[in-house]
Amino acid sequence: MSGVKCSEFRLRQEREQRMRLLQEINNLVSELHALEKHLHTVIVSASEGLRTTFSSEVNQAEAWLGSLSVPQSAQLDVNGDIAYLRQIQQQLTKQVKRGRELQESLTVAFTQKADELGRRLAQQLAQAEQSYLSRQELLKQWLGEQASQSYQQRLSEARCLLEEERYGELEQYLREFQTEISHRIREVEQLDEQHRKRLYLLKALRQVCADMGFQEIAPPRFEEEGNYRSRILLTVDTFDRGRIEFKLSLEQISACSEITSDRCFEEFDLLSQFLDEAFGVQTEFRMEDGSRPPRLIRKGEAELPDEPSMQAQV
Repeated sequence: MSGVKCSEFRLRQEREQRMRLLQEINNLVSELHALEKHLHTVIVSASEGLRTTFSSEVNQAEAWLGSLSVPQSAQLDVNGDIAYLRQIQQQLTKQVKRGRELQESLTVAFTQKADELGRRLAQQLAQAEQSYLSRQELLKQWLGEQASQSYQQRLSEARCLLEEERYGELEQYLREFQTEISHRIREVEQLDEQHRKRLYLLKALRQVCADMGFQEIAPPRFEEEGNYRSRILLTVDTFDRGRIEFKLSLEQISACSEITSDRCFEEFDLLSQFLDEAFGVQTEFRMEDGSRPPRLIRKGEAELPDEPSMQAQV
């Protein structure tokens, strides 16, 4: 074995922009579906009397539900036209904005609070629900089903406090909820961004390995099944130089290879070159201690001064 090699990785700027747009689009689509489900549940759960009394709010919400237009994921790709992606993002943003307005309108209307404080807290409750709905799937994916259910339970408890007009408790309850959910959303958004970059790296790595004549031993898999925070494993057979096992964490890629030491970095440098040229992924493999072997001087070649090392940052 020639040891473990590690490299941080990053995407070239244009690929990075497309990936961020795709992430925003996916988040907006997820929120649209969550708002759709929530509004439908609110309407069908309301009494006939409430729906009749607030028929204007109900009709507007039902019209919005009937007009939703969500792009198919197959139409969206990291290599797609960036102007088209921006157009989709703007369209989805408008739909989500309108959905949030309707969700808040129905929440305030159906709680039937005539006093100013009650209506203000009903609006704050609606905003707390929007915060959760906006990243519901990400919270479930990165924090687990139990955490997601806990947030839903806390929102139900907040509704009970509002119905019972326990305004003092509710105001503090919603303040604490918003502080926590905002922190958690920032956390899962960062994790999701890193994961999407990792998936792109994995796609690029599989294609480059195939182009280099390597064969996958088994499909990629998580080191810990169902745990998105664990590393993704990919093992390939080079046939004439042994196997390479790649491990993709959220921050870096490492590889343990059977390639002999005199050829090892030559192969990994070639791999890095192909990843950059074909996919805009920049890597530089080093030993675990951060070192690289001295560059071999071929016959007739003048020795060059050392160059400063370049680390690819996520």
